[in-house]
Amino acid sequence: MKCLFVRAPFAGWIVDDVKTIEYRTRPTNIRGRIGIIQSRSGTVIGTAEITGCEWNEELEHYEWKLANAARFAEPLPFPPKNGAVIWIDAEVPENRPTAPKLTAAELRKQKKEYETAIDEFLHPIAEEDVVRFWAIMKDGRELPFEDEAEFQKFLKAHKKEIADAQVEVREK
Repeated sequence: MKCLFVRAPFAGWIVDDVKTIEYRTRPTNIRGRIGIIQSRSGTVIGTAEITGCEWNEELEHYEWKLANAARFAEPLPFPPKNGAVIWIDAEVPENRPTAPKLTAAELRKQKKEYETAIDEFLHPIAEEDVVRFWAIMKDGRELPFEDEAEFQKFLKAHKKEIADAQVEVREK
């Protein structure tokens, strides 16, 4: 069976039937049941069916349509592969026992967590906050600020240093 590597927590949301679209930069011609491997876990955690693939103009990604997902009662180990791998072929028994479906309350909770993650993906950090993040993580140290006024004061005091660092990063 073809198995797809997906990062946590997204892999879990797929096999729990919470996530029904996988966003990728490339299309797929693969259709039918596939295994879902939770990246870095060394296990196939369940299966889903790819039912279609469409380009999403707004997000500039392909939407792989997923359906009929199932989480395995016990994850299935697979032999590791070297390098950057998206797909592998693995032996996944057709009749592998599956875990019970999520309760309505668990499903609502998982959907809320998934929607929050998608919202963060669709609304990246505002440009003004990127500078703030840089300042807070300056030299690998977290610099705490009591409020926005204190942060602005820091920016003003370190304006040249910040500008020089931005030029240095661009030159790299």
